[in-house]
Amino acid sequence: MGEAGFSFPSLEEKAPSGSLGPPLTLQSTVKCAGQGGEKPVDIQRPPASGPPEGPRAAMGRSKVPFEKGFSQMDWMRLTKTDPNLNGLNGARPSKKITLEELGQHSTPEDAWMAVRGKVYSVTKYANYHPGGAKILLAAAGKDATKLFDRYHPWVNVEMMLAKAYVGRLEPPPAAPQEAQPGS
Repeated sequence: MGEAGFSFPSLEEKAPSGSLGPPLTLQSTVKCAGQGGEKPVDIQRPPASGPPEGPRAAMGRSKVPFEKGFSQMDWMRLTKTDPNLNGLNGARPSKKITLEELGQHSTPEDAWMAVRGKVYSVTKYANYHPGGAKILLAAAGKDATKLFDRYHPWVNVEMMLAKAYVGRLEPPPAAPQEAQPGS
């Protein structure tokens, strides 16, 4: 028996011919090594739906029902067929976009947002957002990195919005350094 503290029942115990025997369940297949391997372990499964946890519960966040044709899979299909998801009509993405320029794109008809230093047009994506267009557009025209990372740290935004890429967010100018006493 291994150090893991459990073992599997022997396959030598055969059911009578013509009978499949009792169904295999978690309780009937895992035995505790600490109890001589004879008594099944009392496996406790988490409740199917427990109380909400994490940021979703704290903020009362939930997914919004999407209209037919506006799921994440539909968005992924659109990225393969729409050549103008960034709204640049074929022009190359800008090398640098200032916070001021980003702020000029804050309407539902022209919505940009920055995430992790990259600027994306979310105008066409808004209706595909699982949380709804309204919450996504609340961050339009802004650097939404902190908000994005708070709710979507596992999402690969670079892949999901690659075709909506507009350019790099230029870091804000550094604040002037005050002279240190004694220098």
